[in-house]
Amino acid sequence: MRPRILIADDEPTIRKLLKLEFERAAFLVDLANDGNMALTLLQNVRYDAAVLDISMPVCDGLQVLRAIRQQGLPMIVVMMTAYGSIDGAVTAMKMQADDYITKPFDPPDLVEKVEQIRRVRQRMAQLGRPHAVQTPTLIGKSAAIVQIRTTVEKIRNRNTTVLITGESGTGKGVVAKYLHLTSDRRSLPFTHIDCASLPHNLIESELFGYEKGAFTGATAQKKGKLELAGQGTLFLDEIGTLSPELQAKLLVALQERRFTRLGGTQDIPIEARIVAATNENLEQSVADGTFRADLYYRLSIVCIECPPLRNHREDIPELARTFIRSHMEKTGVALERVDDDIFDVLMAYDWPGNVRELENTLESAVVLSDGRHLHASDLPKKITSCAGGHSACASPLSLENQEIMAILAALEKHGGHREHTAQELGISRRSLQYKLAKYHLNK
Repeated sequence: MRPRILIADDEPTIRKLLKLEFERAAFLVDLANDGNMALTLLQNVRYDAAVLDISMPVCDGLQVLRAIRQQGLPMIVVMMTAYGSIDGAVTAMKMQADDYITKPFDPPDLVEKVEQIRRVRQRMAQLGRPHAVQTPTLIGKSAAIVQIRTTVEKIRNRNTTVLITGESGTGKGVVAKYLHLTSDRRSLPFTHIDCASLPHNLIESELFGYEKGAFTGATAQKKGKLELAGQGTLFLDEIGTLSPELQAKLLVALQERRFTRLGGTQDIPIEARIVAATNENLEQSVADGTFRADLYYRLSIVCIECPPLRNHREDIPELARTFIRSHMEKTGVALERVDDDIFDVLMAYDWPGNVRELENTLESAVVLSDGRHLHASDLPKKITSCAGGHSACASPLSLENQEIMAILAALEKHGGHREHTAQELGISRRSLQYKLAKYHLNK
């Protein structure tokens, strides 16, 4: 059966070129000229893969990606971006894109990228194994990881709100689950809502639920995440993206420990522990007036900071060995040997996508290895080129410079319009405001 792919880009020339190239590779191709059209097609057609432009008017590629992952669709997703900025790459990885490609590119390169991911998926499917690995515990012996374990040990059985901070991919969700699984709530639900994955007008009903007839389309009662969590744990990921109106409503619910469904009158008690996470600087957001100070203080009774992987490189070998063993078990690949120098190569790279990028990299390396011996050469070139201090491996300083250049270019392109600039870069407006202040670009 021929694979079917969805291509979403607002540039007609790119859509036409990619359609021709994928059809040459025996794909069935559907085209969308914006994110809304892509979402409509996704409701009616089952796709094997999607190629999405990050920057599109009205509804961008990241919004489409969020919808795909929120619905649990198992399709391959590759993002196209006009900027090779760390923000674009990390944001896409955070939302579980399979890969991304920077414009301009040769269409055959994109086809090969999609085909390679398909080969990995097909090999794992033949083995009857899932393609994802979950880490059940906190791995590492660095001071930062030991501190997280110590904090969790102190608070695990206390009914207090917790705020987990850190860059995308540092393991905030893993820490939240670790806290839940080591607590006396471990046998109760762990309920997760990604506040960045839904439009603002849908998050409220997802969180609080609604009664039949509460609004057009509410044909039956629906319980919200606050209610479904019961006496377990409710994990509010990307809390910094909440609208001011929803921040106010959540604050009242947390203060009173009760809420009502939309369209309802009955008070429902909140019995779950609330754990929130963000990759934004909420203190800065409070100073900027984009996040409520009273909600921040309510959420941050206990704060846990997840460090970027580049700041605890000593944990990379243990993490890598754990991921390699896990992927061997999941895929049925019985490696007889792993080269020692592979760990030196891994430690030389800066890992802008942090632990998630490390795990995804090793999953691909194991599956695409010869099945017996894992070599450093099985890693992507962007990682092996960093060994020995190669200039292709960007330092944190040069990465910041790249980010500044990308922001300035996008601001100039859009005449200083913040909303359009944020969409171009594939980040939220709050993230853009924070970065403008961080790099003193507000002048």
